[in-house]
Amino acid sequence: MPVLSSFIVFIGLLFSQLSFGAACPSSSSVTSAGAVDGDNCTVTGSSSVMQLNFQNGFNDASVVTATGSNNGTTVGAQRKLSFIKAAEILADQVVSTQTIIVDANFDSDMSCNASSATLGSAGATTNVAYPAATAGLLGNTYYPIGLANAITDSDIDAGVSDITSSFNADLGDSDCLSGSFWYYGFDAPSGSDIGFTTVLLHEMTHGLGFASLTDASDGSKAAGIDDIFSNFLYSKQDSADWSVAGGLNDSDRADSAVSVTGLLWNGSNVNTKAIGLLTAGYDDADTSSSFTSGDRVQMYAPNPIEGGSSVSHFTTAASPNEIMEPQYTAGQLDLGLALYLLKDIGWEIAESFGISLEGTSYADGDTIVLPITSSPFNIGGDYSIELDLNGVDVSNLLNETSAGVAIESLNTGEFAGEYILTVTNDSNGDVITLTLKRPLNLNWSATSLLNGDTDQTLAIEGGASGTVYSLVQSGSADLVFLDDNSISITTATAENNATSFNAALIYLDSAVVTDISSMDVTVQSSYDDVIETGVKVYPASLHDFSVKNTDDEALSTAFGGLTGGETLLKEMNLATSYSADSNGEFTVLLPDTSVLAANTIYEMEISASGYNSETLTLDSNTISHNVVLTEASTAITLTGNIRTVGTQNLLQNPPVVELSYGDGTSDILSVLVASSTQASFSHEVDLNLKSLKLLSIRQSESDTLELNISNIIQTQSLYFSLSNNKTIDTTSGSSGGGSISFLSLFSFVILLLSVRRIKMLRKPVE
Repeated sequence: MPVLSSFIVFIGLLFSQLSFGAACPSSSSVTSAGAVDGDNCTVTGSSSVMQLNFQNGFNDASVVTATGSNNGTTVGAQRKLSFIKAAEILADQVVSTQTIIVDANFDSDMSCNASSATLGSAGATTNVAYPAATAGLLGNTYYPIGLANAITDSDIDAGVSDITSSFNADLGDSDCLSGSFWYYGFDAPSGSDIGFTTVLLHEMTHGLGFASLTDASDGSKAAGIDDIFSNFLYSKQDSADWSVAGGLNDSDRADSAVSVTGLLWNGSNVNTKAIGLLTAGYDDADTSSSFTSGDRVQMYAPNPIEGGSSVSHFTTAASPNEIMEPQYTAGQLDLGLALYLLKDIGWEIAESFGISLEGTSYADGDTIVLPITSSPFNIGGDYSIELDLNGVDVSNLLNETSAGVAIESLNTGEFAGEYILTVTNDSNGDVITLTLKRPLNLNWSATSLLNGDTDQTLAIEGGASGTVYSLVQSGSADLVFLDDNSISITTATAENNATSFNAALIYLDSAVVTDISSMDVTVQSSYDDVIETGVKVYPASLHDFSVKNTDDEALSTAFGGLTGGETLLKEMNLATSYSADSNGEFTVLLPDTSVLAANTIYEMEISASGYNSETLTLDSNTISHNVVLTEASTAITLTGNIRTVGTQNLLQNPPVVELSYGDGTSDILSVLVASSTQASFSHEVDLNLKSLKLLSIRQSESDTLELNISNIIQTQSLYFSLSNNKTIDTTSGSSGGGSISFLSLFSFVILLLSVRRIKMLRKPVE
């Protein structure tokens, strides 16, 4: 053991002498002000004070729109408010009499290319160790400086920042993870954007001590002595922890670091809190299939070692997700088990009694408006809870899950109104009462309507039976509300039908319009008003189709498949498949193309079994279509079933199937979307007229599939994988700050392609 001086500075990073700044604005502030390089401010929480030193990148004056409760109106302001939000969360939960000083920086020198990027890094600026136990610190054991200050109640290295953090300033540039940008809101971002506040909270937690100083690749300890984090790492194979006293050698620790499921956390606070919480990602010591007393949480120990990720994170198998996994957990602002790990290593924490939802905290007497379903509430401490709806006890709707307390939706009848949530602190009797308002639900079959389409409806759901609703509209269009006898109405009454949520069903019509018009619709009742804005009405054209063969006989088996303008068709809830009647006729109501964008083209593919199909381009100048189909002499039918296994939604973004031929032409095939996850198509081709070449399937959330079908002659099943191959590497720097890997998103489409040869028999001449 080397001789130690009064204390050892293990990782010394660049720092400057600091002066204490003014109080930071609230993270909810509306501001365009970022921070000039060198500015600082302090966040005073209920448990500690954090000083934020804004070193670079906070003076970006690019104008942006407030988003996700971050009300900054410039990039610099949103970056600053994100740091403040993370500091507010930590300063309410981590206890210290010493100011915790954090260096904040945006860097343009981090590694980047079009498909991967280093997001950032953070860690303790300094780790200290004493040769003997001192003021609450273990001897010969490294502590991150912020924790050492908190335990000793002194500023050991006066004027030195405690945590340093740096984040990629170029994210989203064409050469830096193109298409993925920092999202500075305090909720979950959409698409491929990266929630900055989540990443920041993760990295700052590393700086507080969620990091091992042991070299995971060879098991060697820094300067041959313990660090407080690694003391709680436990090798299942060896039944020993990683401390010097645990008796493991370097090789044992190195083996443990690549054991996948054999590296465990041995701290009592984490493992007690995880009881009944984790459903995966733990060592099930008693084989009970649930986390019980004596089980341990697994740490991240992949084989081979992942630099910056291994050992210093919870396992990726943890369920529900933990913010301190080595992966990006979108929108997560709850420290979860990480708070109790900080307690294990020596931090005093404040298990405050309060209620939060999606990162927002609520106090006694607050009112919250919720949709029919919402994310679970997180409640600190031990508590009792009751729920009341419009004077009736509905505590049976409360469901304690691993993610918090969920309020389940009523499956029948009345769900709108005021829910009174009463939470009592079991320790001291404190009570928090929240009023939760759930509005009526307006269930529109479509909010973009066509003149003449009387198939669309509005169902007002969630009121008590007999509730009278007044229907009020304003705007440039005139929506006509009808009862089931097609009589115009201005009020509707909730039915006594619990299974439909006592829905009042209203049929919709509209006065004739010559251009696209819009209106707002307000439903008034004893409940709070509910408004649907921007209901649109489009002028329409009615297209008539008559389908015959070359013998002038009506084809009752004719089928029409509509393509083009799919987004608008979906908004209008219009069919895309049509069957002819016994006279070979059908009609289609479409938007008047003269008022649509110039590039909006509708095509109707007319087909019938045994006949070559015809494709017509539709516009409002020609609305009567007489179609003659010729018999196919040598035909095959291509039939495909498309199924998603990922997060794609085929109802919102239907797949486009294109069949290309040897002569350079192609057809867009009619696709029948059955649900958000399933679609199908069927198309007949006369091989005397066309030679098959390529089948292509496109969907906006998926990669394109292309299949060479030039030699298809028999039934076969083919399987394809669609993926978005972007990856993000966030390896942290030498500070031991850990990393967050944004996992590739993989989704799958299975295409079943069957080919059926058809022998055609011509009708005998009579």
